[in-house]
Amino acid sequence: MRTAERTRQSATLRLLAAISVAVTLLPTMGTVSAETTTLCGGNGELFGENESLLLPLVQPSLGNVVTTLVTVDLTIEHDWVGDLWLLLNHADKNVELLQLPGNPASVYGCGGRGVSITLRDDALLPAEEACSLTPPAMAGVFGPHGALGDFEGDDPAGFWTLAVFDVGADDCGVLAVDGFCVHITYAPDCNQNGVPDGADVLSGDSDDDNGNLVPDECEVSGDCDVDGDVDLIDYACYLTCRTGPAGDVTPGCAVFDFDDDGDVDLYDWGRLQIAFAGQ
Repeated sequence: MRTAERTRQSATLRLLAAISVAVTLLPTMGTVSAETTTLCGGNGELFGENESLLLPLVQPSLGNVVTTLVTVDLTIEHDWVGDLWLLLNHADKNVELLQLPGNPASVYGCGGRGVSITLRDDALLPAEEACSLTPPAMAGVFGPHGALGDFEGDDPAGFWTLAVFDVGADDCGVLAVDGFCVHITYAPDCNQNGVPDGADVLSGDSDDDNGNLVPDECEVSGDCDVDGDVDLIDYACYLTCRTGPAGDVTPGCAVFDFDDDGDVDLYDWGRLQIAFAGQ
């Protein structure tokens, strides 16, 4: 007999204990493209009745940035998906991805087989309402049980750990190769206040005199990549911004207008060399 409610409390205790030691496991590194980083893991790990599976992935530091959106892809083979309880942990926060799909409509949950879903907060239907007798029982784009938006405003760096619990009996499951992927969209947060720089400016919380959507309190003259110093990257950027004494500086190049005279000329080039900090 399935005892999902009775085992949930013990599963919670196992999660809290397991998360505390998950950082000792070998992580999978992420790759960055544009303003989204994607972490994927899973290598056919097997889990059985009343067992848990932990998969920690790690995102290296991306500098002063803030998370703005999180979505999750899951591919799991399981004989009775109604037994699954999944959580995502990051930065001391736990978000429930799935909680016994099909329950309470059925006390035993969805009796279908297989999960192949994308979870995102703006989906029209919750994943737990998906239950097909034709595998995969859960397929498509759905909303998670909790809110992935809870991670917004956090630094994306660090561990993102999937916890999988099988709270039923007589069934088993397999996490597919790369069966867990978390996609993290991020934006610059130069003043590290947990709000994207552009939102700071548009809300009026930060001044932006040159109109480049970078808060003025973060800007260093000559620092076009906003990394806090003037280096060779900024030298290259200057070459695309120079106007001569009769030109008009664009908002994105105003960082090179050291004397605020509306152009980027030889005077500004001299000041840029003085500000040069190195590589």
